[in-house]
Amino acid sequence: MFMAQITNEGQPFAEFDFDLGKAVTAQLVEAFDGIPIGRLNEEWLRQLDDRPAVYQSFLKAKLVYIGKSKHGLSGRLKRHCRALLGRKNINPQEVGFKCLYIHPNWVPYTHEETLLAHYEASRE
Repeated sequence: MFMAQITNEGQPFAEFDFDLGKAVTAQLVEAFDGIPIGRLNEEWLRQLDDRPAVYQSFLKAKLVYIGKSKHGLSGRLKRHCRALLGRKNINPQEVGFKCLYIHPNWVPYTHEETLLAHYEASRE
């Protein structure tokens, strides 16, 4: 049984506001951590569905970009792949990605900025 001390110090009430975005971000981070980085190439791109998703891009296994696609994930990543192939000093073998398909109900709560802030804070 939980035992607490009864006191007259401090007020025994407060505001509570559930941060749904924070909860979704925490679960996305956990899910991303559980999947490997795949090479961004045609083999993997052919297997992707065009459903809502959040994705991460990597260069030399370092996270460099977080994006969201409400639809057209494979097309979005194909454009990233083509753009990278045309750049100098980038080896396509060193470019990777991860993605998580998101149920349409949760898309409004998946914010790239929040995910990016999480990963930036964890680098420090």
